[in-house]
Amino acid sequence: MFITQIDAEPKLVGRYGVTLTPTVAKLTAVLSGVSTDVLSAKYGGQISIQSPRLDCNNSLAFGRVSVTDDVEKTYTIRNYGSAPLTVSRIAFLDEGYEVKEALPIEIGTSQNTTITVVRTDKTEGDFATTMNIYCNDPELRMKSVGISGNIYAPNFLTVTADDSYQNDDVLVHVGLSNYDAIRGFQFDITATEEYTINTADIRKTERGRGLSVSTNRVDETTLRVVAYLMDGEIAPGEGELMTLRLTPAEEQILGLHQVTVKNVKLGTADLENKNAGAATQQAAYTATELVVGDVNHDGSVSVIDVISTINHILQDAPTVFSRKAADVNGDGDISVVDVIGIIDIILNQ
Repeated sequence: MFITQIDAEPKLVGRYGVTLTPTVAKLTAVLSGVSTDVLSAKYGGQISIQSPRLDCNNSLAFGRVSVTDDVEKTYTIRNYGSAPLTVSRIAFLDEGYEVKEALPIEIGTSQNTTITVVRTDKTEGDFATTMNIYCNDPELRMKSVGISGNIYAPNFLTVTADDSYQNDDVLVHVGLSNYDAIRGFQFDITATEEYTINTADIRKTERGRGLSVSTNRVDETTLRVVAYLMDGEIAPGEGELMTLRLTPAEEQILGLHQVTVKNVKLGTADLENKNAGAATQQAAYTATELVVGDVNHDGSVSVIDVISTINHILQDAPTVFSRKAADVNGDGDISVVDVIGIIDIILNQ
């Protein structure tokens, strides 16, 4: 049995090619039960110490994650040392977290690897914990990483607006994409100065059937809309609930316009606000020059416009309908005379 002995510090610790120069060297063998120096010659030289070096971020931010998605995030661990790095253990200070990859993990010199950190608890709200990484870095045996994030239920009010002709009404479509059952909602809607919001013409869709809707002026251009169900809830899903009509109040400018919606609240039966949308959202629409007879605003006058006008007269208004384009004779009323006028336009195109 041979034992090599070098006179230096009792523990050799170093990295990045750190070297030691031995002053006394012995080669020891046990002969007849006695340790004996059997070194026959020695030469000057150096010992180079190699070691791994752990490098990784101090934090891992999940951001906002929907309860419908996997709550997981990748995290990179690098080895800037001169020997393989072994990650032997990863532990979390709180329950509800895990790492997908099997341990231990070995990372070669000047290499990196990616682990996937998973939050298994999908309880809504903010979360935070500490992840401790244990490895064989001689100077950093444990690395603490702060973890943070937020889990939310995807409940959003959606708002879109149809393009319109100059000085014509604009339809604003209000929809709901909800994960939770919603009992009622409210929002403030602001139009540009050329428009007023027609509170007498709020039309509910089949999904919004049964909603009680009330409005209140916040200021000259902003309307607060409150809608709720006296009985029942809006089931999880998505789709349009109602349309609002913007009426030109003065000469409208051609081009791009927008309506702004803010202060959105989506209430459940237990009065919890479940809105996960942005504090403010905007719906853009474009005002173009009038094409008489093109009531569905598709760029041409056809039999479809005739049918849409008849349906409007029968109070079965289509989703997109331009009163300005349908009023062919310009008397301010939509009647069978205008239907005939649209047919004449088609025949003379």
